Amino acid sequence: PPGSAVTVQGRIGGRSKPFIAERSAFLLADLKAIAACDANPDDDCDTPWDYCCEPTAKIAASTCLVQVVGSDGKVATLPLNGVAGMKPGSSVVVTGSLSPQSTPESVVIIAQGVYVEPVPAMK
Repeated sequence: PPGSAVTVQGRIGGRSKPFIAERSAFLLADLKAIAACDANPDDDCDTPWDYCCEPTAKIAASTCLVQVVGSDGKVATLPLNGVAGMKPGSSVVVTGSLSPQSTPESVVIIAQGVYVEPVPAMK
């Protein structure tokens, strides 16, 4: 139900531009539900975080919207792309709560914390 505490892990993605323009929000894809294009070694997709190799309905069912709100309860307007190393395709852990606008078909999380997982060093 809305207001419930949540912690989710995922990858910023679900479309070629997963950060919402002029808003502190992004799409987060479920790592276990869908595979990014770069998981297929034969795929040379320039934007693997858009999951274009997956059916559109599966992408919609496997992504949620993450928002950062201000003290007024409105979505903040600071773009998040680049903040704390966030970029399309970044793996993150988000803690927060379900928004009152959240539905089972369209999950919206109000973030209270976003942890960007470090990228493993190349060998």
